[in-house]
Amino acid sequence: MGIWSIQQMQKEQWDTERFYLAVKDARRLKAKIALLFNPAECQSKLLMEQINQSFDKAMNNESSVMQLCDQIVATSQAILKTEWERVKKVE
Repeated sequence: MGIWSIQQMQKEQWDTERFYLAVKDARRLKAKIALLFNPAECQSKLLMEQINQSFDKAMNNESSVMQLCDQIVATSQAILKTEWERVKKVE
């Protein structure tokens, strides 16, 4: 086994470890988001659906996951705007 083979194996192992750390972090963030939003609200349901779809696409290495990430940002912005309007009415 040559030096290139060893380096390639180390890179693949590092990539695998990095991938699983990213998955772990994504699951943690997904759970945190689920706890913060009201599951009875339509926008929150949509956001969780988009997050679940993006997670599935990322696990399947689909390139369309980036487009879905843009949709997640847009949905999140809409939720934050709605919440901001709600807070302003209370003041």
